[in-house]
Amino acid sequence: MAGGYISPQGAQNLGSYSYSGVDKSLLAHYVMRHYWNWLIDHVVPPYIAPNVLTLCGLLCVLGGYLLLAAYVPGMEGVAPNWVYFVIGVLFFAYSTFDNLDGKQARKTGTSSALGEVFDHGGDAIATPLFVITVGATVQFGPWLTYYSVLMLVTVFYLAHWESYFTGTLLLRPLSNPTEANTICVLSLFWTAIKGPNFWTERVAVLFLGEYEWRTIYFFFSFIGFCTTVLDHATTVAKFMRSRSTPIRPAVLFLLPFCLFMILTYIWASATPTVLEDRPRIFLSTVGLVFSYLAIRLIVQQVCKEPFKVYYNVLTPLLLVTLNSVISALAGAPIFSEMLILTIYFFTILCNVAYMVVVLISEFCYYLTIRPFTISKPTPVVADVPIQLNQV
Repeated sequence: MAGGYISPQGAQNLGSYSYSGVDKSLLAHYVMRHYWNWLIDHVVPPYIAPNVLTLCGLLCVLGGYLLLAAYVPGMEGVAPNWVYFVIGVLFFAYSTFDNLDGKQARKTGTSSALGEVFDHGGDAIATPLFVITVGATVQFGPWLTYYSVLMLVTVFYLAHWESYFTGTLLLRPLSNPTEANTICVLSLFWTAIKGPNFWTERVAVLFLGEYEWRTIYFFFSFIGFCTTVLDHATTVAKFMRSRSTPIRPAVLFLLPFCLFMILTYIWASATPTVLEDRPRIFLSTVGLVFSYLAIRLIVQQVCKEPFKVYYNVLTPLLLVTLNSVISALAGAPIFSEMLILTIYFFTILCNVAYMVVVLISEFCYYLTIRPFTISKPTPVVADVPIQLNQV
Protein backbone atom coordinates (compact mmCIF):
# COMPACT_ATOMS: atom_id res chain seq x y z
CA MET A 1 0.00 0.00 0.00
CA ALA A 2 2.30 2.70 -1.29
CA GLY A 3 2.30 6.20 0.11
CA GLY A 4 0.70 5.42 3.47
CA TYR A 5 2.08 5.44 7.00
CA ILE A 6 3.71 2.00 6.86
CA SER A 7 6.88 1.67 4.81
CA PRO A 8 7.48 -1.37 2.54
CA GLN A 9 10.06 -2.64 5.02
CA GLY A 10 7.62 -2.14 7.87
CA ALA A 11 5.03 -4.18 5.98
CA GLN A 12 7.57 -6.97 5.53
CA ASN A 13 8.34 -6.88 9.26
CA LEU A 14 4.69 -7.51 10.14
CA GLY A 15 5.28 -11.13 9.20
CA SER A 16 7.53 -11.55 12.24
CA TYR A 17 5.39 -9.52 14.63
CA SER A 18 4.88 -10.79 18.16
CA TYR A 19 3.71 -8.81 21.17
CA SER A 20 5.94 -8.67 24.23
CA GLY A 21 4.62 -7.06 27.38
CA VAL A 22 4.92 -7.43 31.13
CA ASP A 23 2.28 -6.03 33.49
CA LYS A 24 3.52 -5.91 37.08
CA SER A 25 0.46 -4.13 38.43
CA LEU A 26 -0.23 -5.31 41.98
CA LEU A 27 -3.89 -4.34 41.77
CA ALA A 28 -4.34 -6.16 38.47
CA HIS A 29 -2.54 -9.29 39.67
CA TYR A 30 -4.22 -9.69 43.06
CA VAL A 31 -7.66 -8.20 42.47
CA MET A 32 -8.79 -7.06 39.04
CA ARG A 33 -7.67 -10.04 36.96
CA HIS A 34 -10.28 -12.23 38.64
CA TYR A 35 -13.00 -9.78 37.58
CA TRP A 36 -11.63 -9.50 34.03
CA ASN A 37 -11.26 -13.24 33.63
CA TRP A 38 -14.83 -13.78 34.81
CA LEU A 39 -16.10 -11.30 32.23
CA ILE A 40 -14.13 -12.96 29.42
CA ASP A 41 -15.20 -16.45 30.43
CA HIS A 42 -18.87 -15.80 31.18
CA VAL A 43 -20.00 -12.46 29.73
CA VAL A 44 -18.12 -11.45 26.56
CA PRO A 45 -19.35 -13.51 23.58
CA PRO A 46 -16.63 -15.24 21.53
CA TYR A 47 -17.81 -13.54 18.31
CA ILE A 48 -17.01 -10.02 19.62
CA ALA A 49 -13.82 -8.73 18.01
CA PRO A 50 -11.19 -7.36 20.43
CA ASN A 51 -11.08 -4.04 18.57
CA VAL A 52 -14.80 -3.57 19.29
CA LEU A 53 -14.02 -3.73 23.00
CA THR A 54 -11.21 -1.21 22.53
CA LEU A 55 -13.55 1.14 20.66
CA CYS A 56 -16.19 0.83 23.40
CA GLY A 57 -13.62 1.86 25.98
CA LEU A 58 -12.58 4.91 23.97
CA LEU A 59 -16.22 5.94 23.56
CA CYS A 60 -16.68 5.69 27.34
CA VAL A 61 -13.86 8.19 27.89
CA LEU A 62 -15.19 10.50 25.19
CA GLY A 63 -18.68 10.30 26.71
CA GLY A 64 -17.37 11.21 30.16
CA TYR A 65 -15.36 14.08 28.73
CA LEU A 66 -18.34 15.54 26.85
CA LEU A 67 -20.71 15.08 29.80
CA LEU A 68 -18.57 17.13 32.18
CA ALA A 69 -17.77 19.67 29.44
CA ALA A 70 -21.50 20.33 29.11
CA TYR A 71 -21.71 21.35 32.79
CA VAL A 72 -18.17 22.70 33.34
CA PRO A 73 -16.85 24.35 30.14
CA GLY A 74 -13.73 25.54 31.96
CA MET A 75 -11.39 23.71 34.31
CA GLU A 76 -13.12 24.99 37.45
CA GLY A 77 -16.81 24.78 38.16
CA VAL A 78 -19.49 22.69 39.79
CA ALA A 79 -21.63 20.04 38.14
CA PRO A 80 -24.39 18.00 39.79
CA ASN A 81 -22.97 15.20 41.91
CA TRP A 82 -24.59 12.52 39.74
CA VAL A 83 -22.47 13.70 36.80
CA TYR A 84 -19.26 12.71 38.58
CA PHE A 85 -20.76 9.34 39.50
CA VAL A 86 -21.71 8.61 35.88
CA ILE A 87 -18.27 9.65 34.67
CA GLY A 88 -16.69 7.41 37.30
CA VAL A 89 -18.73 4.48 35.97
CA LEU A 90 -17.74 5.32 32.38
CA PHE A 91 -14.05 5.56 33.26
CA PHE A 92 -14.21 2.29 35.17
CA ALA A 93 -15.81 0.75 32.07
CA TYR A 94 -12.94 2.14 29.97
CA SER A 95 -10.39 0.49 32.24
CA THR A 96 -12.35 -2.76 32.01
CA PHE A 97 -12.58 -2.70 28.21
CA ASP A 98 -8.90 -1.74 28.01
CA ASN A 99 -7.97 -4.95 29.83
CA LEU A 100 -10.52 -7.19 28.15
CA ASP A 101 -9.47 -6.58 24.54
CA GLY A 102 -6.12 -8.34 24.90
CA LYS A 103 -7.71 -11.27 26.75
CA GLN A 104 -10.39 -11.54 24.07
CA ALA A 105 -7.72 -11.54 21.36
CA ARG A 106 -5.90 -14.44 23.03
CA LYS A 107 -9.16 -16.28 23.70
CA THR A 108 -10.25 -16.06 20.06
CA GLY A 109 -6.77 -16.47 18.57
CA THR A 110 -6.99 -13.11 16.80
CA SER A 111 -3.97 -11.30 18.22
CA SER A 112 -2.40 -9.11 15.56
CA ALA A 113 -0.28 -6.04 15.00
CA LEU A 114 -3.46 -4.10 14.25
CA GLY A 115 -4.82 -5.08 17.66
CA GLU A 116 -1.77 -3.69 19.43
CA VAL A 117 -1.81 -0.44 17.47
CA PHE A 118 -5.57 -0.06 17.87
CA ASP A 119 -5.38 -0.77 21.61
CA HIS A 120 -2.42 1.46 22.43
CA GLY A 121 -3.43 4.07 19.86
CA GLY A 122 -6.84 4.26 21.50
CA ASP A 123 -5.11 4.76 24.85
CA ALA A 124 -3.06 7.58 23.31
CA ILE A 125 -6.27 9.36 22.31
CA ALA A 126 -8.06 8.60 25.59
CA THR A 127 -5.26 9.64 27.97
CA PRO A 128 -5.47 13.44 27.44
CA LEU A 129 -9.29 13.35 27.59
CA PHE A 130 -9.07 11.31 30.78
CA VAL A 131 -6.70 13.80 32.41
CA ILE A 132 -8.67 16.87 31.33
CA THR A 133 -11.84 15.41 32.82
CA VAL A 134 -10.20 14.48 36.11
CA GLY A 135 -8.49 17.90 36.24
CA ALA A 136 -11.86 19.63 35.93
CA THR A 137 -13.29 17.31 38.59
CA VAL A 138 -10.65 18.06 41.25
CA GLN A 139 -10.71 21.80 40.40
CA PHE A 140 -7.16 22.00 39.07
CA GLY A 141 -7.87 25.00 36.90
CA PRO A 142 -6.34 25.53 33.43
CA TRP A 143 -2.65 25.56 34.35
CA LEU A 144 -2.51 22.62 36.75
CA THR A 145 -4.60 20.61 34.31
CA TYR A 146 -2.20 21.54 31.51
CA TYR A 147 0.77 20.41 33.60
CA SER A 148 -1.09 17.21 34.46
CA VAL A 149 -1.69 16.52 30.78
CA LEU A 150 2.00 17.03 30.03
CA MET A 151 2.98 14.69 32.86
CA LEU A 152 0.67 11.85 31.84
CA VAL A 153 1.44 12.02 28.12
CA THR A 154 5.16 12.08 28.93
CA VAL A 155 4.85 8.90 30.97
CA PHE A 156 2.82 7.28 28.19
CA TYR A 157 5.29 8.28 25.49
CA LEU A 158 8.34 7.17 27.48
CA ALA A 159 6.79 3.76 28.14
CA HIS A 160 6.53 3.14 24.39
CA TRP A 161 9.91 4.80 23.78
CA GLU A 162 11.41 2.27 26.16
CA SER A 163 9.52 -0.54 24.44
CA TYR A 164 10.86 0.56 21.04
CA PHE A 165 14.42 -0.14 22.17
CA THR A 166 13.99 -2.99 24.65
CA GLY A 167 11.31 -4.82 22.68
CA THR A 168 9.05 -5.19 25.75
CA LEU A 169 6.33 -2.92 27.08
CA LEU A 170 6.96 -3.00 30.82
CA LEU A 171 4.22 -1.68 33.11
CA ARG A 172 5.60 -0.96 36.59
CA PRO A 173 4.08 -2.26 39.85
CA LEU A 174 2.71 1.12 40.99
CA SER A 175 3.29 3.45 38.03
CA ASN A 176 0.73 1.52 36.06
CA PRO A 177 -2.43 2.30 34.05
CA THR A 178 -4.54 0.07 36.31
CA GLU A 179 -3.48 1.90 39.48
CA ALA A 180 -3.70 5.32 37.81
CA ASN A 181 -7.17 4.64 36.41
CA THR A 182 -8.38 3.33 39.76
CA ILE A 183 -7.18 6.45 41.59
CA CYS A 184 -8.97 8.65 39.06
CA VAL A 185 -12.20 6.62 39.27
CA LEU A 186 -12.12 6.75 43.07
CA SER A 187 -11.57 10.53 42.85
CA LEU A 188 -14.68 10.82 40.70
CA PHE A 189 -16.78 8.71 43.07
CA TRP A 190 -15.48 10.69 46.06
CA THR A 191 -16.43 13.92 44.30
CA ALA A 192 -19.90 12.49 43.68
CA ILE A 193 -20.23 11.95 47.44
CA LYS A 194 -18.55 15.09 48.85
CA GLY A 195 -19.05 17.51 45.98
CA PRO A 196 -16.35 19.19 43.86
CA ASN A 197 -15.85 21.97 46.41
CA PHE A 198 -14.13 19.40 48.62
CA TRP A 199 -10.97 19.78 46.53
CA THR A 200 -10.62 23.48 47.39
CA GLU A 201 -10.90 22.89 51.14
CA ARG A 202 -7.71 23.42 53.14
CA VAL A 203 -6.18 20.83 55.44
CA ALA A 204 -3.17 20.90 57.77
CA VAL A 205 -0.23 18.87 56.45
CA LEU A 206 2.05 17.97 59.37
CA PHE A 207 4.23 21.00 60.16
CA LEU A 208 4.20 22.34 56.58
CA GLY A 209 1.07 24.44 56.91
CA GLU A 210 -2.35 24.24 55.31
CA TYR A 211 -2.90 23.25 51.70
CA GLU A 212 -5.89 22.62 49.48
CA TRP A 213 -6.70 19.01 48.68
CA ARG A 214 -6.19 19.68 44.97
CA THR A 215 -2.65 20.91 45.68
CA ILE A 216 -1.88 17.76 47.64
CA TYR A 217 -3.38 15.66 44.81
CA PHE A 218 -1.17 17.38 42.25
CA PHE A 219 1.92 17.10 44.45
CA PHE A 220 1.68 13.31 44.72
CA SER A 221 0.97 13.08 41.00
CA PHE A 222 4.15 15.08 40.34
CA ILE A 223 6.22 12.82 42.62
CA GLY A 224 4.94 9.77 40.75
CA PHE A 225 5.72 11.45 37.44
CA CYS A 226 9.33 12.25 38.39
CA THR A 227 10.11 8.75 39.65
CA THR A 228 8.54 7.13 36.58
CA VAL A 229 10.43 9.33 34.11
CA LEU A 230 13.68 8.56 35.91
CA ASP A 231 12.86 4.85 35.82
CA HIS A 232 12.21 4.83 32.06
CA ALA A 233 15.35 6.85 31.30
CA THR A 234 17.51 4.62 33.50
CA THR A 235 16.08 1.44 31.97
CA VAL A 236 16.81 2.55 28.41
CA ALA A 237 20.30 3.78 29.32
CA LYS A 238 21.14 0.45 30.99
CA PHE A 239 19.75 -1.51 28.05
CA MET A 240 21.81 0.45 25.53
CA ARG A 241 24.98 0.08 27.61
CA SER A 242 24.40 -3.67 28.03
CA ARG A 243 24.54 -4.00 24.24
CA SER A 244 27.40 -1.53 23.80
CA THR A 245 25.05 0.69 21.81
CA PRO A 246 25.37 4.49 21.82
CA ILE A 247 22.67 6.30 23.77
CA ARG A 248 22.48 9.04 21.12
CA PRO A 249 19.80 7.33 18.94
CA ALA A 250 17.53 6.97 21.97
CA VAL A 251 17.93 10.67 22.78
CA LEU A 252 17.33 11.73 19.16
CA PHE A 253 14.17 9.63 19.17
CA LEU A 254 12.68 12.02 21.72
CA LEU A 255 13.21 15.16 19.61
CA PRO A 256 9.67 15.36 18.11
CA PHE A 257 8.07 14.88 21.51
CA CYS A 258 10.38 17.39 23.20
CA LEU A 259 9.67 19.92 20.45
CA PHE A 260 5.95 19.37 20.95
CA MET A 261 6.30 19.95 24.71
CA ILE A 262 8.42 23.08 24.31
CA LEU A 263 6.22 24.66 21.64
CA THR A 264 2.96 24.14 23.54
CA TYR A 265 4.50 25.61 26.68
CA ILE A 266 5.81 28.67 24.82
CA TRP A 267 2.43 29.09 23.16
CA ALA A 268 0.58 29.01 26.47
CA SER A 269 3.13 31.22 28.22
CA ALA A 270 3.32 33.86 25.49
CA THR A 271 -0.45 34.30 25.36
CA PRO A 272 -1.93 32.87 28.58
CA THR A 273 -5.45 33.91 27.59
CA VAL A 274 -5.48 31.09 25.04
CA LEU A 275 -5.28 28.54 27.82
CA GLU A 276 -7.20 30.49 30.47
CA ASP A 277 -10.14 31.60 28.30
CA ARG A 278 -10.45 28.47 26.12
CA PRO A 279 -8.91 25.75 28.30
CA ARG A 280 -10.78 22.78 26.86
CA ILE A 281 -10.10 23.48 23.21
CA PHE A 282 -6.45 24.33 23.96
CA LEU A 283 -5.89 21.21 26.05
CA SER A 284 -7.75 19.04 23.54
CA THR A 285 -5.55 20.42 20.77
CA VAL A 286 -2.44 19.59 22.80
CA GLY A 287 -3.86 16.12 23.39
CA LEU A 288 -4.50 15.55 19.68
CA VAL A 289 -0.96 16.54 18.72
CA PHE A 290 0.34 14.12 21.33
CA SER A 291 -1.98 11.39 20.03
CA TYR A 292 -0.56 11.81 16.54
CA LEU A 293 3.03 11.53 17.76
CA ALA A 294 2.28 8.60 20.07
CA ILE A 295 0.45 6.61 17.37
CA ARG A 296 3.32 7.14 14.94
CA LEU A 297 5.70 5.87 17.62
CA ILE A 298 3.53 2.80 18.27
CA VAL A 299 3.39 2.00 14.54
CA GLN A 300 7.17 2.31 14.25
CA GLN A 301 7.56 0.02 17.24
CA VAL A 302 5.20 -2.64 15.87
CA CYS A 303 6.57 -2.46 12.32
CA LYS A 304 10.21 -2.20 13.50
CA GLU A 305 10.73 0.91 11.43
CA PRO A 306 13.40 3.58 11.91
CA PHE A 307 12.20 6.55 13.93
CA LYS A 308 11.81 10.05 12.53
CA VAL A 309 13.17 13.20 14.16
CA TYR A 310 10.45 15.45 12.74
CA TYR A 311 6.84 15.20 11.61
CA ASN A 312 5.00 17.62 9.35
CA VAL A 313 2.20 17.91 11.91
CA LEU A 314 4.58 19.95 14.08
CA THR A 315 4.95 22.69 11.44
CA PRO A 316 1.53 24.28 12.10
CA LEU A 317 2.27 24.15 15.84
CA LEU A 318 5.54 25.97 15.19
CA LEU A 319 3.73 28.67 13.20
CA VAL A 320 0.99 29.05 15.81
CA THR A 321 3.60 29.42 18.55
CA LEU A 322 5.54 31.95 16.48
CA ASN A 323 2.36 33.99 16.03
CA SER A 324 1.84 34.01 19.81
CA VAL A 325 5.41 35.06 20.56
CA ILE A 326 5.39 37.88 18.00
CA SER A 327 1.97 39.01 19.22
CA ALA A 328 3.23 39.08 22.83
CA LEU A 329 6.32 41.07 21.87
CA ALA A 330 4.37 43.49 19.67
CA GLY A 331 1.69 43.99 22.31
CA ALA A 332 -1.08 43.21 19.82
CA PRO A 333 -2.06 39.99 18.06
CA ILE A 334 -1.04 39.53 14.43
CA PHE A 335 -3.83 37.02 13.94
CA SER A 336 -6.64 36.36 16.37
CA GLU A 337 -5.42 33.81 18.92
CA MET A 338 -8.84 32.28 19.35
CA LEU A 339 -9.35 31.99 15.60
CA ILE A 340 -5.93 30.40 15.16
CA LEU A 341 -6.62 28.00 18.03
CA THR A 342 -9.97 26.95 16.55
CA ILE A 343 -8.51 26.40 13.07
CA TYR A 344 -5.58 24.46 14.45
CA PHE A 345 -7.85 22.29 16.59
CA PHE A 346 -9.97 21.20 13.62
CA THR A 347 -6.86 20.79 11.46
CA ILE A 348 -5.15 18.41 13.87
CA LEU A 349 -8.46 16.63 14.56
CA CYS A 350 -8.89 15.90 10.85
CA ASN A 351 -5.23 14.93 10.59
CA VAL A 352 -5.50 12.38 13.40
CA ALA A 353 -8.80 11.02 12.07
CA TYR A 354 -7.33 10.61 8.58
CA MET A 355 -4.24 8.87 9.95
CA VAL A 356 -6.34 6.44 11.99
CA VAL A 357 -8.50 5.49 8.99
CA VAL A 358 -5.50 5.02 6.71
CA LEU A 359 -3.58 2.99 9.28
CA ILE A 360 -6.52 0.66 9.86
CA SER A 361 -6.83 0.20 6.09
CA GLU A 362 -3.11 -0.51 5.74
CA PHE A 363 -2.95 -3.04 8.55
CA CYS A 364 -6.06 -4.80 7.30
CA TYR A 365 -4.61 -4.95 3.80
CA TYR A 366 -1.22 -6.31 4.80
CA LEU A 367 -2.62 -8.76 7.34
CA THR A 368 -5.72 -9.69 5.30
CA ILE A 369 -8.06 -9.19 8.24
CA ARG A 370 -11.09 -7.09 9.10
CA PRO A 371 -10.84 -4.62 11.97
CA PHE A 372 -14.13 -5.25 13.75
CA THR A 373 -14.93 -8.87 13.02
CA ILE A 374 -13.22 -12.09 14.09
CA SER A 375 -10.68 -13.28 11.54
CA LYS A 376 -7.28 -14.91 11.79
CA PRO A 377 -4.41 -12.68 10.61
CA THR A 378 -2.32 -13.89 7.68
CA PRO A 379 0.55 -11.46 7.07
CA VAL A 380 1.18 -10.76 3.40
CA VAL A 381 2.95 -8.08 1.44
CA ALA A 382 1.42 -7.30 -1.91
CA ASP A 383 1.43 -4.58 -4.51
CA VAL A 384 -1.21 -2.01 -3.93
CA PRO A 385 -2.96 -0.08 -6.67
CA ILE A 386 -4.16 2.58 -4.23
CA GLN A 387 -2.16 5.73 -3.50
CA LEU A 388 -2.54 7.12 0.02
CA ASN A 389 -0.73 10.37 0.65
CA GLN A 390 1.11 10.58 3.95
CA VAL A 391 0.34 13.61 6.06
